[in-house]
Amino acid sequence: MFLAAGAVALLASCTGSEPGASAGGMRTIEMTIGALTRGVYVSEGDTRVSYDDLAALWEEDDVIMVGFADAAGRTYGPFEFRASQAGAVSDFTGSVTVGEETTVLTKIYAYYYGSGVTGVNADLRAGTLAFGLPAVQNGNLSDYTLGVAYATGEYSVEAGTTEFTLPAGFAFRPSLARLDVNMTGLAAGETVQSGTVGLDGYTFYDGGTVDFAGTAEPVFSAADVNAAVRVLPGVSASGDPAGYMVGIVPLDLGGRSARMDVTVITRSGQSGKRYTASFAATELAAATRYTVKMDVASLQSEEVTYIEDGTLDAINNDKDGYFILTDDMTLDAMPNITDFGGTLDGDGHTIDMGTVGSVSSEQAGIFATTTGDATIVNLNVKVESLEGDASEGGLIVGKVKDGTLTLDNVHASGSITATRYGDSNHMFGGGLVGFVPMGAVLEAANCSFTGSVSTNMTALIDANAYNCYVGGIVGALETGVDSFEKNTDYAGSEAGAASSIVNCRVFDAALVNTWRGGTSIGGGIAVRSEFYTGGIAGRCTGRIENCSVENTHLTGVVDTDGAGRQAKPVVGNDWYEYTFNENNSYTNVTVNGGEARTGLYRGAGAAGTDRPDYSDIQ
Repeated sequence: MFLAAGAVALLASCTGSEPGASAGGMRTIEMTIGALTRGVYVSEGDTRVSYDDLAALWEEDDVIMVGFADAAGRTYGPFEFRASQAGAVSDFTGSVTVGEETTVLTKIYAYYYGSGVTGVNADLRAGTLAFGLPAVQNGNLSDYTLGVAYATGEYSVEAGTTEFTLPAGFAFRPSLARLDVNMTGLAAGETVQSGTVGLDGYTFYDGGTVDFAGTAEPVFSAADVNAAVRVLPGVSASGDPAGYMVGIVPLDLGGRSARMDVTVITRSGQSGKRYTASFAATELAAATRYTVKMDVASLQSEEVTYIEDGTLDAINNDKDGYFILTDDMTLDAMPNITDFGGTLDGDGHTIDMGTVGSVSSEQAGIFATTTGDATIVNLNVKVESLEGDASEGGLIVGKVKDGTLTLDNVHASGSITATRYGDSNHMFGGGLVGFVPMGAVLEAANCSFTGSVSTNMTALIDANAYNCYVGGIVGALETGVDSFEKNTDYAGSEAGAASSIVNCRVFDAALVNTWRGGTSIGGGIAVRSEFYTGGIAGRCTGRIENCSVENTHLTGVVDTDGAGRQAKPVVGNDWYEYTFNENNSYTNVTVNGGEARTGLYRGAGAAGTDRPDYSDIQ
């Protein structure tokens, strides 16, 4: 699947031969594609290509897996075989077990894969190999490599277990593309921490299935947004030049040119720099090495601040800056940073607010408000029990005032209990974000919440209208819609498409949205107040796709007349849904103590219906 969003793959340093090198049995054909250099590996003779590095050499005792089939279609294995010698060419020997009589094998399926490749599964009957490429790589390309080989003939194997050596001429076909980023111009003492490669309009596949014989086109699978390879903390390189390599599942760009943005983050002491260069690409093909070259001394850079003091004070001093956490931190007060418009990269670290007992603010969160283009990535946040008064609150952000808030790989957990702030006539509470109004955008991907969000709206005057929205990811998101009529008729649209919540998860959660502690209301407010409770969002006009809600209990004010009070497994106010919401699941979700529900939710447009579609409701 291709999406109109920047795909990201992060690179780590890796030592290896210089680009352009060749070794026994291998030659490199250099071609140029835009500003990328392309090298295609071609096997000669009996070469067994490991695609380990540019030298393409085997190490003694390297392991490959080998499976067999006979003329009747029976399959055997796969079995473990080992290289008998180091070099570009090696014999491979292993033990093969067949039945109780001599068997003639007619097909051989062999494959190798690096220790970082996941989910490897050979289907010998179909002649295919499935695999996954993880979101985290350690920078050692040999851990993220995959190759297959296939042969036919007649090979007689005695009954029981027999030692078997692969026939000569077995050459492996690498299944992944390789990208090298070569850097020059680093200052003395400047070390590279990570790099990102973005391909405009595409995401990188995170796995697929290849055909051993090479007669069928490979089938690749993709995470919906930003399938990424990330450098582990502590993996870095210095020097001039520096080289970085990554294994990538091939992409078919259809012959079109796509902009490739390469970003590298460096460090020198407590500060660093962020460099970006752009290149042109027209393909990312299997068994092919691509090289980009960056002279950072000639590039404009953005300053980076590394947070080491255990506080977020540095952000208050530069709210549009770029910040990276270097360690976990524990806070004893909610930061409530206002008007943040920069980038915070948690680098996988955790902000623990377990000792924060209460907060009282119109907007509440680590960031009370964001403005402009704000980005928060790779961050974990947890609390034990947080109580407070707020109109708009989430553990990460209270309110997106304007611009775009991007959340990626952000995870929050804990128990949040909120009551109305002052005389406010609304409460919007989310596990991550409280409120995204018309004119603002939220792009959330690969995020999660577990724990509880509990609000209890009280009123000073019953005749007033009080609106309360609660969701596991966001309380209320109103991108693209500036007027909400009373929901007596379905009003789903595509107006909020700029916002998206994709690949997000809410699990083991309790979401409570009550009026004076109860789930019913009356008096003068009965026809005006809105209460919406949803596993992902209370109200959301933006796209929700590939999200899941699991083992979650919703307790909220509900009504059956469409008057503005609903609790639903995914979106509370689905009257104003994005019509093409797709592939969202809910498992063991209850509403007000009712029967647990399991199913799929799709928007009306995706389902081809005139109402939101729930698979457990016919």
